[in-house]
Amino acid sequence: MSTTKEGTLEVTKNIVIDASPEVVFKAITDQNQLTNWFPDQAILETKVGGKMKFSFYKNSNRGNQDCGRDRDYFHVGFSRIRAYISVLSVYKKWFSLSTTLKKIDSMSHVNQVFAKEYFEYLQTKDHKSDRNIINQLTLLISLDKFYNGLAFTSINIKEQILTFLKHRKTKDGKWVERECDNEGRYITSWNLNLTMIKTFLDG
Repeated sequence: MSTTKEGTLEVTKNIVIDASPEVVFKAITDQNQLTNWFPDQAILETKVGGKMKFSFYKNSNRGNQDCGRDRDYFHVGFSRIRAYISVLSVYKKWFSLSTTLKKIDSMSHVNQVFAKEYFEYLQTKDHKSDRNIINQLTLLISLDKFYNGLAFTSINIKEQILTFLKHRKTKDGKWVERECDNEGRYITSWNLNLTMIKTFLDG
């Protein structure tokens, strides 16, 4: 407990929950999960401008009812959902980045070192968003898997890069050649990945 510069009282409480971040995130954003521990009924649209309504009933049989609840309570918020969801979005982005960083440990030892140093480098660049960092690290992880842990310093021939870019990994873990499409998604993805690889190798 502390007092802020404005003279208001600030109460801080830390809670350690024995669950993964993914489980906790769902518990506070899924309206069906919310009713397991907070309101009796919940409406929560997880989008900017979405509706939020928490209902607490006087005659509810859930939880501790010795708190003097003498009537039904309905908490409705529309503007608050904007700040609420924005905070959760930041947490969700952090979770995605955290998951990607854990996947680096599956790379060969020498490439782990390169990937972690590159991550530290990207963090110093103010114009690099979390999504951009995740995409670049994910590409390096794929490059490591494609060449079975071959050190990035040994991938120095043009044909090696082109061969990698022409392949994609399927859900069952197999590498197959990419197929061209009329919408141009293939060439767009190819150019984006090439740019990211060149940025990494040139660095």
